[in-house]
Amino acid sequence: MKKRLMSIAVSIAMCCSILIIIAPQVRAIEGYGVNLSNACYNNKYSRPECTWYCWGRAMEKCGVDLTFGGNANQWYDNAQNAGFAVGTTARANSIAVFRGTGSETRRYGHVVFVERVDGSIVYYTDGNYGGKDYHEGSYTTYENGLEIGNSKWEQRLIGYIYLQQPAPTPDPPKPTAPVQNLGEDFFACIYNERSDCNLENNNGNVQTAVVNKDDLRQIWHFIHNDDNSYKIVNLYDGKCLDARNASVENGTNIWTYKDNGSKAQRWWICGPGKNQCYITLACLNEHEAVMDLNSGNTPQPAGTNIHIWANAYRTNGGTFVGAQTFQIKCLSPSHVAKLLSRDIGSDFCAQIRYKDCYVQTDGEKTGAADGRNYYSNVQLTRKANANDPKQIWIFHRETNGSYTIMNVANGWYLDVDDGKAEDRRNVWTWSDDNGTNAQRWYPIAVREEETIQFATAVNFPFTSFYLDVSEGSTAEGTNLQIFQSNGTGAQKFSIVKIDPKPDTPDIPSVPDSPETPDAPDIPETPTYPDVPGYDPLPPAISFSDVASNSYFYDAVAWAVSAGIASGTGSSRFSPDLACTRAQMVTFLWRAAGSPTVSRSNPFTDISDSDYYYKAVMWAVEKGITSGSGNNKFSPDTTVTRGQVVTFLHRYAGSPSSGSNSAFTDVDANAYYAPAVRWAVSTGITNGTGNNRFSPNAFCTRSQTVTFLYRAENV
Repeated sequence: MKKRLMSIAVSIAMCCSILIIIAPQVRAIEGYGVNLSNACYNNKYSRPECTWYCWGRAMEKCGVDLTFGGNANQWYDNAQNAGFAVGTTARANSIAVFRGTGSETRRYGHVVFVERVDGSIVYYTDGNYGGKDYHEGSYTTYENGLEIGNSKWEQRLIGYIYLQQPAPTPDPPKPTAPVQNLGEDFFACIYNERSDCNLENNNGNVQTAVVNKDDLRQIWHFIHNDDNSYKIVNLYDGKCLDARNASVENGTNIWTYKDNGSKAQRWWICGPGKNQCYITLACLNEHEAVMDLNSGNTPQPAGTNIHIWANAYRTNGGTFVGAQTFQIKCLSPSHVAKLLSRDIGSDFCAQIRYKDCYVQTDGEKTGAADGRNYYSNVQLTRKANANDPKQIWIFHRETNGSYTIMNVANGWYLDVDDGKAEDRRNVWTWSDDNGTNAQRWYPIAVREEETIQFATAVNFPFTSFYLDVSEGSTAEGTNLQIFQSNGTGAQKFSIVKIDPKPDTPDIPSVPDSPETPDAPDIPETPTYPDVPGYDPLPPAISFSDVASNSYFYDAVAWAVSAGIASGTGSSRFSPDLACTRAQMVTFLWRAAGSPTVSRSNPFTDISDSDYYYKAVMWAVEKGITSGSGNNKFSPDTTVTRGQVVTFLHRYAGSPSSGSNSAFTDVDANAYYAPAVRWAVSTGITNGTGNNRFSPNAFCTRSQTVTFLYRAENV
């Protein structure tokens, strides 16, 4: 009887509204934070219908707009058609849909909002339960999760509409090759085996080219960044490998562009090593796009463009494909340095011109901190004088393509202060040929210009510090320094060669000198060659700068074997070095047997501790010289050709000679005219060609010993 009464009561309640029959284990649950005054409950359904409540609750709690409609028993299908996920498993924050199976009043079905699930118990809230706006309850699911209650309730649970989807199972990550650190700083070609080509900078466009490791357009400087990426700089134009417009879209062109530090110029090298890798932009964490031959995997001839394309390694399960696979073929720094260096010849004399100025030593002799060597500053002069040995430099090319640059006036080498590659580091001449990179220079041709840049070999070619005029000034006495490559005119010079090769056995017109027998005082220069304390070297045939076929070979061999002259250190004789007055009289004195004389010293610029002191006293005693005036001898002044033959003529006793010479540059009244006539008549000299003797040209060591050798055989 009690069961019959309960059934009648429930039936009456369902007649008032669309409702659901729940299991007997219904319990009142409170505390879900439902706020029926929320605007979410002002929706398209009528209050207090179950659809009105669930639509509002879905928006209130989950922020989900139910884009479908219909009666409750239609919601399951309509939700699925609207793209909502549905299923038969109870989940929190889902809507349970019941479909009526009995009377007309129940055919509209019922929906409830699932607040939480605890095992087999589903806790829900709903509307229109017994005509109420809000109701809390629970039911127990069967194992199949479909039915509740008994069939006599004439309601069946058909499933759940899921409002908050579980996190979708992510796709497995696509493979990427490991990013490689191939070294901090190196040079290499980028080779593609599929095309059998290197990547080349073709006027700014990057494309394939026939392999040539000696072509600067195919050589790249890899500079390592903190994020393990590389800035890749082409040696031809100094511009960076760059993805045009910083785009990573398929087909984006690869070119070279000025260094701007952007993400388009930072590249990862990815693969097992340098012999197999793809190259991707470091801004692409998933390596989505890489450098690619614009031809797919079909081999193409040289000239194929390089562009950005989707990384096939990721989609092919970690397999490299030919169009995107490269080898990094490293080159030695010495090979690169030699390629960068311009071959301007070897063993020649030249001036170094900067605009309308010339590079020279300042003529000073300053003791170095080591107590053994000397230096003199290098600066500009606006007083161009092709006869001034301070402005004349001897260029000698080493086997690695670098040059030593020796000043003729003092025999010292163009040198970087302390051998450090730093901005504004001073450049001077240094008395010791120490063989270090501080004294080695690489001439670098300036593209589309006739000028030259001189890169110090210190840390070259990894960094380029160039001979530089301070502040680009042309003021008299402006010092020279080194400074990082900056493309300004302050680092551009011209080489003005002075041909030392004679038409006759004498070396021709090397720069003129205004010296006369009484030459003006000049700043003291060092006594570098033939100074006591230097170890005598083997005969001249062992000198690296005296070839067996040179016109002065026999003279040098005679002078060395007779003890008249020795080398200048490092197995060199320095034949093109200017000879000084002190050296000349020393040669004569030794040729005379090094006689001893006793006389007072008339000169204020020499002392008895100088190696040439006895030679000068002897020369004064014999009337060979009387000094340069003002009680000075000027031992370090460069001797001229006119002075040398005059010394030899006096040494021979000033014999008379025939008629005036045919030289157009020897005045009959010149002090050296008799000596020149005698030297020509005895075969000591026949001039420098074109009817010239060049009396004011400085006389080199090789010329001096040649004159002396011939004079001894008269």
